[in-house]
Amino acid sequence: MTIAIIDQFPVLRMGIALFLVEQFSSITVIESDSILSFHDSHPQSRPDLIIIALSQQSGLNNFQLLHLAGTWYDLRKVILYDEKTDYQRLPHYYRLGVHNYVSKQSGLREVKACIDQIISQRNWLPNNLVNHWRSLFAAGYTKPADLLTSREYQVALLLSEGHKSKWIASQLDLKPQSVSSAKKRLFRKLQVDTVLKLRELIHCI
Repeated sequence: MTIAIIDQFPVLRMGIALFLVEQFSSITVIESDSILSFHDSHPQSRPDLIIIALSQQSGLNNFQLLHLAGTWYDLRKVILYDEKTDYQRLPHYYRLGVHNYVSKQSGLREVKACIDQIISQRNWLPNNLVNHWRSLFAAGYTKPADLLTSREYQVALLLSEGHKSKWIASQLDLKPQSVSSAKKRLFRKLQVDTVLKLRELIHCI
């Protein structure tokens, strides 16, 4: 099994790597300071798992980072390793296709538990997050983004971040007309007529 660890801090990467080598037999660990440098230095590599620490940015925000990662790798094999549980952003990450999330506050044992679940072809979310979402759903909480398809949601996020349709098309490997069509549909579904209103709505989670 090959695991890539993406974190800008060498000491933290080494700590995770040493822990994983102790926990799993026949494991190969590849370390890098960013997803960009990892792809550049290992263009043919397809790790079984990628642990991305969200403290590293390389000039990108987390959503842009995940869009990039998603063009090269299967996001179902990505573990987001966050500083602390981010209840506001995590639904966005999940919607983008990242289904495995661990908070650094939970410790490396939870990283191992997450990896074990992925090996068993199951997703991993911490119990405190699951309970948080259950309480919201029980209270009748719904998100505007639930009205959108996965592709429409990707386009909506990038539009809300100020990107132009042509750039979005290049990042998502779509034709510009497809982005324009998705934009019209999501504007209609969300009942907005400007990107400013879209930004306010899409980040209201």
